[in-house]
Amino acid sequence: MDQKVREEYVRIINSIWGDGIIYYNHPANINDAVVVIIEDCLNCIREGGKGLLTAHIFLSFFYLFSSKWQEFVVSFALGLVGIEDTGGSDISN
Repeated sequence: MDQKVREEYVRIINSIWGDGIIYYNHPANINDAVVVIIEDCLNCIREGGKGLLTAHIFLSFFYLFSSKWQEFVVSFALGLVGIEDTGGSDISN
């Protein structure tokens, strides 16, 4: 592993945990074991980010169409209990 790659791992570690937090975070101390740990961390961050992105998309969609969505939920709930929605329920208040 060359010096530039080691320096990049040092930058990655600093960006995750903060500059100077990991005392021994120096290019000379970057070895294969450190690389495996950092790669695992980056994979976890990437996978967690996908979940957050999915939640963000869902919530954006939900809030973008919230009034229609609320109307649907009310109509559906009323249908479950056998009450016909006459459209008179005002959920905008």
